Amino acid sequence: VPPLDDGMSNPFDSVSRSMGLEALVRVRLGRKLYGWIAYTLTHAELILQQVPPGFDYTRRPSDYDQRHNLVALASYVLPKHWRIGGRFRLVSGLPYTPVVGSVALPGGYQPVFGTRNAARLPLSHQLDLRVDKQWYRDRVSVTAYVDVQNIYNRVNPELVLYAADFRSEAGYVGLPILPSLGVRLDW
Repeated sequence: VPPLDDGMSNPFDSVSRSMGLEALVRVRLGRKLYGWIAYTLTHAELILQQVPPGFDYTRRPSDYDQRHNLVALASYVLPKHWRIGGRFRLVSGLPYTPVVGSVALPGGYQPVFGTRNAARLPLSHQLDLRVDKQWYRDRVSVTAYVDVQNIYNRVNPELVLYAADFRSEAGYVGLPILPSLGVRLDW
């Protein structure tokens, strides 16, 4: 029996498909030094079930199709419950819908978008550093830390900015260097 047409069904119904691979290697490099390397490979796409005539594609990358993610981490235990560590992360860019032109209107320009998720943001990478100190009292552990993300202040692309007339890319937006202080309480 076919489903009832309630007038609310989406003509662009889609099915998502994801697959991936993860690998993690942890190594103790000495009595006080340890590290690990992790790699994730993923592929996520949307498959359109019903497409109108003239529609140029039936499959496209998902909005969250981040293919490659490599993380390397090292941590060194210092005397008196101090610890210092660092993390390097290299990630492939997310897909986005490019602007392929513009239309001039009385109040400004209106972008003309290309095929959905047909372009990718560039690679992102960052180095994070952390120093922490632990105190123990009865059954309680208190950790105070200073954490600095993106230590070399790289602009990691999260969004594309366009010129006012949408004819060229003007740059990217990403989080700058981000220091933080914190306290963690475990019992």
